[in-house]
Amino acid sequence: MSDHANRQRDARLRHALLNALHCQRGNQDGGWCTGRFLLDATTPYGIVGQGDRYEDDNHCIVLLRDLVNKGMAVEEDGRVDVDQPYRIDRHPLVDQVAQQD
Repeated sequence: MSDHANRQRDARLRHALLNALHCQRGNQDGGWCTGRFLLDATTPYGIVGQGDRYEDDNHCIVLLRDLVNKGMAVEEDGRVDVDQPYRIDRHPLVDQVAQQD
């Protein structure tokens, strides 16, 4: 894929992650969900179409970090020990930042 196509795919995947976070806002955990949940919720059988897929688990983490860095989501470190590897299964809990009007 070209760089332009990858950027467009990543934009669609970030949008799908935001949609999944938006849908999670009303759950019993107050909108918080794990990285694995978001990955599973936005796979081809979830929100994202057949053509848009994550390259691997780390690709999903990078896109989630983009949302956090842009102030569109909040993360909390869910690892028990900080020496544990940083993987999608131990990815911080993520929540969407509420829009202020």
